[in-house]
Amino acid sequence: SSTTRVSLERLRGSLRVHVTPRDAAIDAEPVSMLAQEAGADTRRIVPNTDPQSLPIGMYRITATRDGYAAKELPTVAIRSDEITTINISLVGKATIRYPTGPPGVVVTIDGVPQTLPSTVTEGLHKVTLERAGYERVELEATVTVGQQLDLFPDWARATGNLTVTSTPLGADVY
Repeated sequence: SSTTRVSLERLRGSLRVHVTPRDAAIDAEPVSMLAQEAGADTRRIVPNTDPQSLPIGMYRITATRDGYAAKELPTVAIRSDEITTINISLVGKATIRYPTGPPGVVVTIDGVPQTLPSTVTEGLHKVTLERAGYERVELEATVTVGQQLDLFPDWARATGNLTVTSTPLGADVY
């Protein structure tokens, strides 16, 4: 009688992630039974380096960094003996606030009604503030990653002209 020994190896592939900003955190979470049965756990991937070995299967890739909107790729396939390369660019975010805002102020940012504080992407935004009895305030604001922009508008009372015509002409109007 003879004995044959068989050694099984899990099939593996590689993942390379290029991300901006370069210091974002990248997590690879197994979402397919194939990857889970291979014993894959959620793993932190070092971005912008050599490919990193993973058991084959489907993974959810999540990129995060403070001051940026998280990005998720729900199904990234890792195939046997292949390198899967993905590129991710995170979009910076900032906060627009109105710390002394009186009640009844209606705020729109880029034409969309908002409740402040509001998180926006970095870049140029048009902010409009409206308040009963006051002139509309419109401003453009450029915000950067992680910035908190506080609004302090100069409210001008709404004015108008009133024309009164009386009968008889010359009557006193109170």
